[in-house]
Amino acid sequence: PITAVDEDGATRVRYLYGGEGVAVVTTDGKVTVPPLLFRLAGGLPANPAYTTNHLFKARIKAVDPVLPNSALSTTITFMIKSCAMGGPVPLNTLPDGSGLWTKSGGQTTPVFVTIGQARCAETTGLMVTPMIADRITCLSLGKVWEPVWIEPPQTLVQCQLGVECMAKVEAVQIDFTSQRQCWWSGRAGGTRCSSLMSSTLGVVMDYDLISANGEHTAWPDSTSFRNPGVVRVYPFKGRAAFPLPYVADIGRRETFCLAARNNATETRVSDCWSVPHCVTVQVMGRKPRTLSPSISSTCPDRTRNDISQYLKGECPDIFLCANSDTFSEIVLHAIDDDEGETVNIKIDTLGLTNLGQNLGDPTNGYSAGLLNTSVLVYPLNNPLADVYCRARTVDPTLPVALLPGVPALSTVQCNSGMMKVTFDLDFATSGNSPITAMTDPHGYRYATFGEDKVLCYTMTDNQAAVWGRGLNNFYSRCHIVRLRGPPVFEINPMLPLDSPFLGIGPNGLGTGEASIDVLLGKSFNFTMRARDPNFEDSINVLFLQDPGVPLDGKLTDQVCVDHGTRTNLQANGIYKTYTNCSANAAQLPGNFCPTVSSPCSEAYRQVVWTPQPGSEGSVFRVCAIAKDDKGYCASSFTRRNPSCSPSTDPAAPCLLDPVQGASEAATPQGFYGDSLCVNLQVTAPVPYWENYTVPSDNATVGAVETLGHVGCDIRYAVAATDANYDMAIEIHQDTIMPRGATLFSVRSGSTAEASFRWTPQRGMEGSTHTICFRGFAKVSFKSHLSPEFQETTVGDELPVRCVRIVVRRCKYCVGSDDTLLTKMKEYSVDMNWLRLWAANGNDDGDPLTMQVEDPGVLSTGLLGGVENGQLLNIGPIYRLLPGETLHQVAARFRTTVKGLLDLNPDIRSETSVREGQDLCMIPCTF
Repeated sequence: PITAVDEDGATRVRYLYGGEGVAVVTTDGKVTVPPLLFRLAGGLPANPAYTTNHLFKARIKAVDPVLPNSALSTTITFMIKSCAMGGPVPLNTLPDGSGLWTKSGGQTTPVFVTIGQARCAETTGLMVTPMIADRITCLSLGKVWEPVWIEPPQTLVQCQLGVECMAKVEAVQIDFTSQRQCWWSGRAGGTRCSSLMSSTLGVVMDYDLISANGEHTAWPDSTSFRNPGVVRVYPFKGRAAFPLPYVADIGRRETFCLAARNNATETRVSDCWSVPHCVTVQVMGRKPRTLSPSISSTCPDRTRNDISQYLKGECPDIFLCANSDTFSEIVLHAIDDDEGETVNIKIDTLGLTNLGQNLGDPTNGYSAGLLNTSVLVYPLNNPLADVYCRARTVDPTLPVALLPGVPALSTVQCNSGMMKVTFDLDFATSGNSPITAMTDPHGYRYATFGEDKVLCYTMTDNQAAVWGRGLNNFYSRCHIVRLRGPPVFEINPMLPLDSPFLGIGPNGLGTGEASIDVLLGKSFNFTMRARDPNFEDSINVLFLQDPGVPLDGKLTDQVCVDHGTRTNLQANGIYKTYTNCSANAAQLPGNFCPTVSSPCSEAYRQVVWTPQPGSEGSVFRVCAIAKDDKGYCASSFTRRNPSCSPSTDPAAPCLLDPVQGASEAATPQGFYGDSLCVNLQVTAPVPYWENYTVPSDNATVGAVETLGHVGCDIRYAVAATDANYDMAIEIHQDTIMPRGATLFSVRSGSTAEASFRWTPQRGMEGSTHTICFRGFAKVSFKSHLSPEFQETTVGDELPVRCVRIVVRRCKYCVGSDDTLLTKMKEYSVDMNWLRLWAANGNDDGDPLTMQVEDPGVLSTGLLGGVENGQLLNIGPIYRLLPGETLHQVAARFRTTVKGLLDLNPDIRSETSVREGQDLCMIPCTF
């Protein structure tokens, strides 16, 4: 068979110079030479017209049928030699290409093969493992040990520039005396072709013509008959100046054909050469080298129209990281080392796994508003150079002179091409969003990523256009694009103290700093709960040392929320992780686990604190941060250089190198998320006196003066309130309580109420008593110094409230069962009921006294809001004039000094009176 390929990749080729009497060429490239066929004579086969060992020359050319009047290819010329009748039997390849067969058996011409040594195989012919290279080990496993094995011959050798090129051609003699077919590798019930290699016949090859033009050389391993026979062809080694392929050889294809014969004793066998075997040597230009993204030794060129070659991490993953200082930036950068060639880069679209809606996946790709793909640029920081180099990808002969006024372009090298893809891993305002907010069954809202995607690209040079032969060198690769991000604090609208936020942002997650009011002495706790958007990550919730936690505050140990497992295979066919399973576990292709566990992608800790007295009115700030356990965003992520302009214009990409690492928060030990801070405001007491408190005037102005009477009950309500704390009311420490006075507690709690009670007694007439009250908030608490509850006042005390009670003279309270007759002698020896009636039988102008209508019946009533007996007048009140004495007053009003002292018990002696002093008296007692 002879095949031809058009330079632009077309395969529709027809062959010229075919036909009767010369050579017949079928459309699949098989050449049949008439002299080797039986001719038909009168419908019956006849012997060939030519004799044994006749040489026949065949010439073949090809033309492209697509282009009319296109140029013919170069001529392929080869010789075919006829064999005698009864010579070696020709061999045929099995239909499935797995071995050889012959129709009649017997001796054959040599066959060209590829030979290997020592391998362990299944009976099906499959290799067990390259590690099993020992015959004993192989046999102990019940496998087949092949000390020598043969496979179909090599037909194409690709040579690289500057590297010695060698095509090894091998031929063996097969003995089909007892067999009709064999297989390249062992199979159940079959015969391996290597086992039929003749032990008596050897092989030599015809290689002299290869070296005839002086450019190429060929050497056999041995000039004698050997089985196998080996010839090594060294293209270009015959040249004195350039013995190795060099730049001018790029695209050249040289074909070397060899025939082989054996050393059988019969001349008709040994003189017959095998069917020629041709090896094509192709000088390959260098493929563009990928500078970015990074390539590993396991990263293959794409040979399929899908991503099935890249599901196991063969090519390094590309990471896009949220919470980055700037956009994620993927740089596609390649350089071609062949002189004059230009690099071109194209992003491929494969299936439904592409990164963006504008990169070939309009249904499942992420929002085009987040993705920006630049034009291809040549990183020379010269816009005109970009224009020139892009034009050279089409026409490599484009002279620089076509760009007038730019002499600097005379040295432009277009062999380095770059394209940038920027991606903003954030919430999308339209289209598919790579990150979304979800709500779990308990009401917690958290962030999660969509599926990982794939970015495929093709790097191409323009070798065919530059050198006018061969094909362009290119390769395609794919990288899985991983979406990564740090833990995010959750929010639960139903549980405001579980990761407290100020509110819910437009994306459905918490936003702003919350301020929480806390009370002195009251135990308080809140939760910091975070979840990683990557299900497989584990996180830690940490509290910042600055500002730390308040004194006596405690942090609970972290609690992980186990979310079980999820499938490791995403809906688009991409594995979530490359985690290997144990030997006994169910596995996906590639030994990957079918599920991914998430024992700690969500975790929380609590702050427990009892604010201590003295901290009222203060604000304490507590901040937490969460980190995951992956370092990808620090070591495997690149972001846009912050020195680039804010514009992401595709036509003018920033040529500055990207920066490694998402931000300072991305470390090799894990990715830190945004901190969450809570302000704890310790509420200070705000007490106040209730309005019905009798001494309601501010004590700084002066005490409230009230009147008291002997025998009349006095009761004052005193009450104070605070909205958050318990209140207490006490008699002020500077107050001297009058005899018989008490303060009763009516109620306690946030409103404390007390009742002051006192009934003045005989002998207290004319006395004055100031009663002051204090009100304050109080708390009970435990401190880190003592496990026992302690009680103390907190905040500022209320202003002191005071009342001044003046006990009046000559007025007394009597009970309802008393009469004037029974009471008259209690007040004075000079009193009689008739005088008492006379003093109370008429209106005296005092609103507190009541007129006595019947001397035998005394009434009761409210006095100062208290149920009391009737208030009686004993006599008039006289105010001493300057210089007056008790003797003078007694004489003037016809009474005695003793009677005056008896009615005014606060006057200790007749000499202790003062000017302006009031006296109670009963005149005309003698």
